[in-house]
Amino acid sequence: MIKYGQLELISGDANGYVIVWWLKTGDIVQKTKAHTGVVTDLQFDATKIVTCGVDHNLQLLDITTGDILQTLRGHEGPVVGIAFDTVQIMSASR
Repeated sequence: MIKYGQLELISGDANGYVIVWWLKTGDIVQKTKAHTGVVTDLQFDATKIVTCGVDHNLQLLDITTGDILQTLRGHEGPVVGIAFDTVQIMSASR
């Protein structure tokens, strides 16, 4: 899973890592173990990254530090899609 902005590229991998890359240099800025399996989708804004995975969870990460700010649980299957704005996070699972 890969998403990009003007300055950064953010990827999620099969091992549950979320990686923030600086586009200008290709350097890794942050690397966080966010899920216990595949990261299936991610979205981000200037301060936060929201991710989801096959572990049935959503994670809210700080884009600067990589800290996990909140874990959202409740899906009974792998979470396959997310969207968020300043008010809410929407997610879909199998």
